Amino acid sequence: MDYISCQFLSGHGKFGEYLSRFRIRSDSYCWCGAAAQDPVHLVCRCPRFLRERSLLEIRSDRSPNGDHGSKWGNPLIDLFHLGHLNKNDKQNNNNWSNTE
Repeated sequence: MDYISCQFLSGHGKFGEYLSRFRIRSDSYCWCGAAAQDPVHLVCRCPRFLRERSLLEIRSDRSPNGDHGSKWGNPLIDLFHLGHLNKNDKQNNNNWSNTE
């Protein structure tokens, strides 16, 4: 298992909810306005990943159900990799994980 998958599965990554717990950020809000930015929100609900979710639904004939991947398995992690911590896309990181 790689670093990004561990972050997704554990919730211990650059998520508003996790960072605010340790007072690295002042709140847990997602940039889209949702109260809690966590892996499930980012992958299943956040408008930021709408395109990636659509591609995944077409590829796998499934849709997000928000139950922490118990029915999806690896496709959720694939989606997380596609849009979340792409090391070559600093703007992507800053858009959803601004720290204060």
